[in-house]
Amino acid sequence: MKKSLVFVMAICMIMFWSVPVFAGVNDPVEKDEKGWIVLKVGVGSEGGIYNSVVRTEINKHLRAWKVRLDPVYGGSTKSMELMKSGELVSAIVQGNAPVQPDYEGMDLESFGSLHDEYIHFAGLQSGKINEFSDLTKEHTVAIGKMTGGSAMTWADFVRAVPKLKAVSTSTKSGTRARKALEGKKVDGWFAVTGLGDRSFKEASNQKGMFELFELDYGALKKFKFNGESVYKKENIDDDVYPGLFPGITNGSVQSWKMVAQFIVNTEWVDNNENLYEKIVKAVDAARPAILKKTDND
Repeated sequence: MKKSLVFVMAICMIMFWSVPVFAGVNDPVEKDEKGWIVLKVGVGSEGGIYNSVVRTEINKHLRAWKVRLDPVYGGSTKSMELMKSGELVSAIVQGNAPVQPDYEGMDLESFGSLHDEYIHFAGLQSGKINEFSDLTKEHTVAIGKMTGGSAMTWADFVRAVPKLKAVSTSTKSGTRARKALEGKKVDGWFAVTGLGDRSFKEASNQKGMFELFELDYGALKKFKFNGESVYKKENIDDDVYPGLFPGITNGSVQSWKMVAQFIVNTEWVDNNENLYEKIVKAVDAARPAILKKTDND
């Protein structure tokens, strides 16, 4: 009986240690059944740019070393929460994610910068507001899911311009946000996405309906990551979304852009320098293809 009990306990211990878990900062890197090194990386949605383009392109250049990045879906906020708890050591996130109040103390490095993402704010051409600064407690803005990057960026705007705290928000995004704006269920549509975003191009095709508004808030300059400003002023030209510039030709609206970042826990880098160098090389090699696919996503 005792021998049977010992045998059962031994089997249980083997099963416990065989269960795949998230690699912590001090844990050995996980390997799959074929011996490939697997690093779990936080991304957005399955069909989003971070997963479908960025992670996929980087993996192409990791194959030679039998290294693979596996996705953990959820968005920038969820990724940062998992990194904070130690369940993840790396994530592809918006450039402003590491400067959020809940994450500012985290010791992070970067595998490299990726592609530009632009802040878009649209309203109706005949709506309640004529510019971004018109927003008050009487208005509602679609900012996407609270775990997503657009909502995170909206929070930065609220921190920079406290009066925006009174503005109501909706979790609709993409096509749902466009239809809500068209139906006057919301007064504005706020999104962080690549230039030439599909949903905004669809809005542009509805000529006479929507308008892209300027975003000019110098207070955003205070947000920094690794000593660099997270937000940089950048114009969105009318040739990108012709239908969102009523009565304007050869014009533009001022907005802000940030760079998506592939971040990693510094302590993990200290314990895995060789793998870190391989991933950095893969990111550098993949960047031209990533930029090509995100210039007009």
